[in-house]
Amino acid sequence: MRSIIVPIVAVMAMVGSSAAQEYPTLTGTFQTRIQNDYTYKSKDKSQELNDTFTKTELGVELGLTQEFSIRSVLKLEPVKVPDGDRFFGDHGLWLDQLYVNFETDDFSLFAGKFHPKFSFGYDKAPYIYGRDFVEDYEMTEKIGVGGSIKVAPEGWGEHALTGAVYFQDATALSNSAFSRPRFDDPRTDRPGRLRKRNGGVSNTGSLESFVISLDGEKMPFLEGLEYTVGYRQQKRGVTESFDEKGFTAGVSYEIEITEELKVTPMVEYANFTKFEGADTSARYITGGILAEYGPWSLGTSYTSRRLKLREEGITDNDRLFQVSLGYKFDFGLGVYVGWKTQKVAGITSESVGLMALYGFEF
Repeated sequence: MRSIIVPIVAVMAMVGSSAAQEYPTLTGTFQTRIQNDYTYKSKDKSQELNDTFTKTELGVELGLTQEFSIRSVLKLEPVKVPDGDRFFGDHGLWLDQLYVNFETDDFSLFAGKFHPKFSFGYDKAPYIYGRDFVEDYEMTEKIGVGGSIKVAPEGWGEHALTGAVYFQDATALSNSAFSRPRFDDPRTDRPGRLRKRNGGVSNTGSLESFVISLDGEKMPFLEGLEYTVGYRQQKRGVTESFDEKGFTAGVSYEIEITEELKVTPMVEYANFTKFEGADTSARYITGGILAEYGPWSLGTSYTSRRLKLREEGITDNDRLFQVSLGYKFDFGLGVYVGWKTQKVAGITSESVGLMALYGFEF
């Protein structure tokens, strides 16, 4: 990774200049999510369990000039799937992102370990459970280089074309503290240390995978509209037979009905061939709507997931429907209660959940 970062840092440092503000600066964000999920009904009785966990992250940014910064994110969350009732068990702590960033009003450049921009479903789908299936194609912990070009033609809003070339982090940076599950453990959700020999799309150790996306917002003729379109191609690892190709498109539209009442519908479509390097096609359609009235919020969403496993001759038509109600206090704490019903690989289940979400900037 040093060979990627050093030349770019040198260029950024020469171009970047300090403004009136004194540098360096140190700023950050902290967000913690404590959640309890209770699956009270399932055709598979082993899935009827109670799980309490946290998903917490700390982001720190060291500003060296007005344009140039070093950014990092630490993450703490479960790294195993539960096999019974669990209370804050199986949590791992790891360095989720570490990259240098150079940003102006017109463009940005970045290099290091980051999350490539591909879709916005994970950010837009309503809590509590609207993002569960979307996590399947979220892109995290990649090492590489990328950049963004920003344009804002008068009367047409703000748009950004972003691209990156990368590989999956299988370096020492992928190691976790506290819990370090083995790669071959059937309960492993994130291994304690990933290695190239473990395989996986983009786990190649070289810049052979890429992603490109186009995003837009703040269009005067459609106030509140946001869109995204993305394409990615991920090179097969040592254990895969195929390269993965994926496409996504999404739109959300914030409608201000009164000063206090906002309604935001969203929809995202994602389609993949040779999903995760296997002879599998995958299609996701997520639709949701979030209503916000003062501190109150009510969200509901539905996701359809179709997986065609061609070698096995199996097609899974999974679905997830959820509804949640939330309240956000003035001091930043949000409390949410939700319910979901889902069908995965032919097994239906129902769950209720309670979540507390708190964050601040410093």
